Amino acid sequence: MMTIRKAAIGRFAMHCTVGAMLAIPLMSGTHAKADEAGDLSWAALYARSNPATGTPREFIAPSASAVAAAPSDRSDVARRIAEVAARHGVPARFALAVARIESNMRCQARGSHGELGPLQIKPATARGLGYTGPAAALNSCGAGLEWGMRHLAIAYQRCGSAAGAAALHNRGLAASCSRTAYSNSVTRTMASL
Repeated sequence: MMTIRKAAIGRFAMHCTVGAMLAIPLMSGTHAKADEAGDLSWAALYARSNPATGTPREFIAPSASAVAAAPSDRSDVARRIAEVAARHGVPARFALAVARIESNMRCQARGSHGELGPLQIKPATARGLGYTGPAAALNSCGAGLEWGMRHLAIAYQRCGSAAGAAALHNRGLAASCSRTAYSNSVTRTMASL
């Protein structure tokens, strides 16, 4: 019982530390400023920096017609990724390289740590960005692609380069924009596209 309590306290302390690390750069004005209501959440920052702030209904939960209209091959998936990337201000080659590494361009890919969809976003990460639909809906080229791209867009806006954004997409938005083995892999994949 005592071990469980210590572990819970340790996790809480870690979350507080990560929260403080997020708040310091945001408050200093180096990355972003709070909106008029004082909201420092990633969702608020994304909404303020992206003109398309509304969440289309088709990204909340997939309908039967949306599932039937899902892309059937890689060229359809690639076209859809490029369209969503353009809408979010992410270079298409960068988004395609991340999708190729993360899911091999599969809409319904599942990662070993709970990542879902073509860009392998975790449900908790999507919820942190404002997603309110069911977690299962993220395992698609609808909600999964939309919310994964929102995460990628925030990373790209923060770092300004594909290598830095890839590192943040892989390690979390609180990480630094420094190159990693993963970001080097994304860069190599971009060169091969």
